[in-house]
Amino acid sequence: MNRQEIKKVVDRTWGLGKSDTESILREINLNSYKFDKNEILEIFNSIYGKRGLTTTPNNLSELIALIGKSNNPKSVIDICCGTGNILNYLNGIENLKGIDINYDIIQLAKNINPNIEFIATDTLLYNFEDNKYDLVIGSLPFGARTFDNKPLGIELMKKGLSLLANNGTAIFIVNEGVLMGQSLSEKLFRDKIITEYALDMVVSLPIGAFYPYTSVKTSILVIRNGKPNRDVYMPLFDDNSNEIIANFKNHEGSFYLPVSMIGERFDRNYHLQISIIQEKLKGREVKRLSEMAQIIKGQPISKNNLKNSGKYLVYNRKDKNGRKCYVDEIQEERTALKPNDLVISLLTADKNIYIHDANSVETVVTENFVIIRSSENDYINTYLQSEEGKEFLWQQADGFASGTVMSRINLSTLSDFLIPILPLSELNFVSKEWLREASSENMLQLEKKLKGLISIYEIGSSHLTLTKEILAKVIRIEEKIDTAITLLEKLTFDVTTIKNNKRDEEEKISRIYFEIDQKLNQLTKEKEKELLYYQSEIKKWLDNWELLHSSSSIFITSAELIYDFLPKGEDTDYSPFIIQYCRSLENEILKKLFEAYHSVGLIDTNKSELVKVDLEKEKNGSDKRTARFAKKVLKDDSQYELGTMSFIMGLIEDGGNTLSKSPLLQNFRSFTLTYFEDKVLQKDFLDNIKNITENYRNKSAHPYILTLETAKECQKLIRHILIEFLHHYKLKI
Repeated sequence: MNRQEIKKVVDRTWGLGKSDTESILREINLNSYKFDKNEILEIFNSIYGKRGLTTTPNNLSELIALIGKSNNPKSVIDICCGTGNILNYLNGIENLKGIDINYDIIQLAKNINPNIEFIATDTLLYNFEDNKYDLVIGSLPFGARTFDNKPLGIELMKKGLSLLANNGTAIFIVNEGVLMGQSLSEKLFRDKIITEYALDMVVSLPIGAFYPYTSVKTSILVIRNGKPNRDVYMPLFDDNSNEIIANFKNHEGSFYLPVSMIGERFDRNYHLQISIIQEKLKGREVKRLSEMAQIIKGQPISKNNLKNSGKYLVYNRKDKNGRKCYVDEIQEERTALKPNDLVISLLTADKNIYIHDANSVETVVTENFVIIRSSENDYINTYLQSEEGKEFLWQQADGFASGTVMSRINLSTLSDFLIPILPLSELNFVSKEWLREASSENMLQLEKKLKGLISIYEIGSSHLTLTKEILAKVIRIEEKIDTAITLLEKLTFDVTTIKNNKRDEEEKISRIYFEIDQKLNQLTKEKEKELLYYQSEIKKWLDNWELLHSSSSIFITSAELIYDFLPKGEDTDYSPFIIQYCRSLENEILKKLFEAYHSVGLIDTNKSELVKVDLEKEKNGSDKRTARFAKKVLKDDSQYELGTMSFIMGLIEDGGNTLSKSPLLQNFRSFTLTYFEDKVLQKDFLDNIKNITENYRNKSAHPYILTLETAKECQKLIRHILIEFLHHYKLKI
């Protein structure tokens, strides 16, 4: 991709909006360099952001084209064509037509694909004059509705299916709400597909397949106007288009579902999780969660009743200033937490399990959470706190949840979650060799598991006797001294000493960095296997793990290890964990933006001329805000700390007065938008970075304790920002 030529066109057309599509295209066509399709789209993306375009990604367009071509169609219509990217991959077919309601998008499509017929019109109102097509395709709008409040996606699919010739194929990209939604229109449409057509394939697309247009989970439906197959192929797309086509033709591959079992839901994940859970529980004793514990949904609490102090703390609720919320009265007494209660969220994105301690303040739970209360036995609490228990709980939650924008579990589904009763055969690993090699953390986990098992076995059973014998053996074993605990106790002491020094924040943080690195050099040699485990856990929530700079991956992995091995107690200071977690974000912004600007963005640039205005403004006292940045650019000093980077990024937010008067900031903004979507310069994103800097990173250098609750808040916020930052990074390939 010729980024220099792209930048020239962007610079000449900067400020033009979507209504100036034809002016931008004219500038592109007059350029001596001949832009290809992807370069033209990159120009439009740079001018007004990818959220302004409707473009099906190349890999999905290629997949749809390959599926469509497998039936040798003679005529094709895209009923929601956008820029015509799917039709572009169907070259070689004479009769290609695209329809879209957006006039400007159609002008762009015509320019990119001059040999294809495009029409700017409303598909639902267009007169097709009884024409039928061998292939109907469409990347359908997500969540939109018609003027009479019907789901637009479903209405477009109905229209598309009506255009199919005998044995013709329709291929639609849909949000997964269409596959699992419980509204009457969604249920009736799925029933229509099963009873009147042949559902050949449901291709599950990865989360973020349509990012940055939307992060909604999507799938591809392949529907044929003919006799149904005996089963439905439900592959997972992972840039494996040819494999999917070959498997479908040869009836191979990993996941087919009999049509008779498709039921009310078409989404692959739901049916896959059912099969995985059935296999996992084969031959095992299980109980439903509702048989083992009370499941209590939290109560709705009006914002008007929230206060800064009161009798009850409201679980996981804060006001706009980040302060905890309280209420004086509650409607249902049972929604007030009791000791040993577990709290989980009905929203599957929140995978925390909270255990209420007897010494905690009185707390009430709101309607997005449920209390699992099991007073008569400890097993349910023990199991759900174990790694296996948490993994299996969230596996069921992810499989059976519904909703695309905000996936959630309903109460009846949660009640039916299955809890395996662990057989003693799973404890055979407790040999002398295992006990000799186990860490103190392993021993603690085993002790909890054994106590939980004792609580569910009947008195006098052989299981009870054997379990007690194993527990006694574990308790008798001499306590192991874990290197990690020793090192981190020393680290905590050293960090506290540094925090009490009378130095400025950055100097103290620099010293803390040094101490953490020193201790971790020793610790990682002892905990290599644990680090690999933490990496695998991080990859579950960080889709773009492979984009992390090597140092960032080390920082975030070691932070998770520090979190687990810090000495536990009410006076534990989580500053080392918080600082290390913040370093991962700081390093990502530094490497991907600021260091890149110095090494790439300033090539062949007259730095003295670039920073001249900003240094003069400092000299005459009119504006000193950009002077520090200008001096670093002039000296080619590419070392920045998080607060400075956050401040500079705030100055290049669109519309700022300082930006309009600074050539340096304008140059830096242009560079930033070459490598990142404009989301990283929007207020909410920048406010989050500022919050991380001021309320977590910098406070870690202050002489007071940062609690476990603060550490969890920091962890949650940085995870969110890291995901966003990497999502908005353009150089993903």
